[in-house]
Amino acid sequence: MAIRFIKEAAFQPDPTLVQPGPDVIPTDREINRFAEMYMDCYLHGTNADIYHQPWRFAQVTKDAKKKIQRFILGVIVGWKDFTSIVSKVLIKDGYEKSDIQKCLEYVQNSGQLTAITQKLNQEIKKAYQKYNNARTTEGLNLSEDIEKHEELNPKLFDDNKLKSEVREKMLAIVDEFTTGLEDKQIGLEVEDILFLGSNASYNYTKDSDIDLHIVVNADKLDCSKEIADALYGAFRTIFNKNIEIDFYGIPVELYVEFTDSNRVSNGIYSVQNDEWIKEPVVQDIPEVDMDAFKAEYETWEAKCKDIKENAKKGTSVTSQDIETLINDIYEQRKQGLTEGEYSIGNLIFKELRNVGLLDELKELKNEVVGKELSLKESARKRITFKK
Repeated sequence: MAIRFIKEAAFQPDPTLVQPGPDVIPTDREINRFAEMYMDCYLHGTNADIYHQPWRFAQVTKDAKKKIQRFILGVIVGWKDFTSIVSKVLIKDGYEKSDIQKCLEYVQNSGQLTAITQKLNQEIKKAYQKYNNARTTEGLNLSEDIEKHEELNPKLFDDNKLKSEVREKMLAIVDEFTTGLEDKQIGLEVEDILFLGSNASYNYTKDSDIDLHIVVNADKLDCSKEIADALYGAFRTIFNKNIEIDFYGIPVELYVEFTDSNRVSNGIYSVQNDEWIKEPVVQDIPEVDMDAFKAEYETWEAKCKDIKENAKKGTSVTSQDIETLINDIYEQRKQGLTEGEYSIGNLIFKELRNVGLLDELKELKNEVVGKELSLKESARKRITFKK
């Protein structure tokens, strides 16, 4: 309450709160996540996936933008249980009811409400098929995950050149990361900054990330390459987790690699030198062995679901178990990329990411870590003796 009084007395809005504006417009990714949450709960109630329970979302999600976006989607479909829980959390976060109403009005008056509603209806239909009939590998449709365009992503490129504002932000991201390391007296000498992957080529989709790689020369390290790899990897994971960055709705993922890393990408752009190292070409989409893909994907999906289910039952799932599985998923992608972007390993990674399983594992790990670091009160009852 004291914080609320201070805010009112100073007449200054909390800068961390999302104000009416473009940030409150639900993104395609949030529409997809909400549709799955909504339909799973509608069909299965309390037996729905724990990550699709309204209280679970409100309890775990720290991002005010996501809360507002999904609250707006909840209003559109009339999901009162969800909006009631989230509105209470938003008020606890420091919002007034009038602030929430202004965000709703902004979306209503933005001219995008019809498009959002149409997209939401499409995603709800997909979610109904997914959760009404237990999702099987027979339902996988890679045509939505593999696309070929005749031009580079116009959000990021002007013709064949990275947009200046995009490049400046990429450089600023790397500067933020390296400054954070310097503050902890950890050296990192940048050899180059690379932009690669689907969004640096012609096969980007609505689910493609921006892969930004900091290149480090292992010969200039003050420690072994193995120690540096582990250290940089830990800090880049923390950085990606704590600072959510996107360019025009496209998530940015930061990586640290060494100069001798084996990079397989149709396009590789040097952000530091503002030029192509490997200029992409329009490629025909190769035939994918769907039987092999489905068999492999089913194995990885089962691992994810098993560890989630065991954690839900309270069995002995440790944060290290979950961390190992997450690392294995990334490792099989890394190995797959040595065969190309259309390799089964890379396609499995994208499918696990697109259906939300990868994010759910990361959230589950954080929850388990919290439990491991907590102490519970004794269940013994206090006995009072009368004199």
